[in-house]
Amino acid sequence: MEAYKGLTKERNFINYSLFISFFPQLIAGPIVHHKQIIPQFVDNIKPRICIESIKSGIGIFIFGLFKKIVIADSFGSWADIGFQNVSSVNTLEAWLAVMSFTLQIYFDFSGYVDMAIGSALLLNIRLPINFDSPYASTNIREFWRKWHITLGNFFKENVYIPLGGNRQGGLNECRNLLFTFGLVGLWHGANWTFVAWGGVHGLAVVFCLFWDKLNFKLHALVSWFLTFIFICVSWVFFKSSDLNASMEMIRHLTNVEGLNILTWNVFTESEVSRFCLMVLPCIALSVLGKNTNDYIDKFSFDHKNITLIFLAILALIIFSIGGSIPVSFIYSAF
Repeated sequence: MEAYKGLTKERNFINYSLFISFFPQLIAGPIVHHKQIIPQFVDNIKPRICIESIKSGIGIFIFGLFKKIVIADSFGSWADIGFQNVSSVNTLEAWLAVMSFTLQIYFDFSGYVDMAIGSALLLNIRLPINFDSPYASTNIREFWRKWHITLGNFFKENVYIPLGGNRQGGLNECRNLLFTFGLVGLWHGANWTFVAWGGVHGLAVVFCLFWDKLNFKLHALVSWFLTFIFICVSWVFFKSSDLNASMEMIRHLTNVEGLNILTWNVFTESEVSRFCLMVLPCIALSVLGKNTNDYIDKFSFDHKNITLIFLAILALIIFSIGGSIPVSFIYSAF
């Protein structure tokens, strides 16, 4: 697209080959533009070896590995139990499974991106930021400005704007949004569940447009809560094997009478206890925790306490790896 528009002037085959094979940004993202990476390859002033970048790269990579191995994989095991037994779960178990996947996919993909950014920093190459506390959003439009930022920018520049964006009136803007989000869903896989996931997010963004025109404001905490619950429920389509399983899980989620049932059908007491210990701290971490862009230039292992903290994190990662079966990254399949 950039070449077609005449925005790309540099055509060195070696640089292009390096760009498309640069391992930290392959497979799932961050999705980078030619103009974001190639200038860093050909910059003769910028050193290839930079101690400060290496320190930051190691720190960010360790944080990413911690998110994946310790947090995401723990929630992933509970999400799998719930979604693989969708016909047997009660209401509380359904919410446990959905909340588990909500946190799993965030820490799994955020950890993946941190590891990619950290790996690139070892070579003094900066990849674009891909997350900015998306679960802290107070509406779905804000969520999509903060979740998988590079993917959102890609579809905005190559699909939404060429279709006309918001320049042709309200109805056309709604059409463009729905079509774009439908393609976002298909980008994740050729399955109706992904189309449904993209579609409900498209409808939510259209709803936000009309809501803004009403100029009616909710309290920020209420807006956050409603947005977060919508995000959680929408992940059901993303995780489910088919639309029937999606609707079955949503039926369990909305079964108010089932909230009176305190027995566990598919989860053990131990699994529920560990989930309860982790869920609130991890929600707080995803909402209030700093992002990669906040600490990318602030790593230093010169202080003894910082070094001890990272050694403790590494020990916890190694312990977690030793006690579990390796789980692939969710977005490696897309």
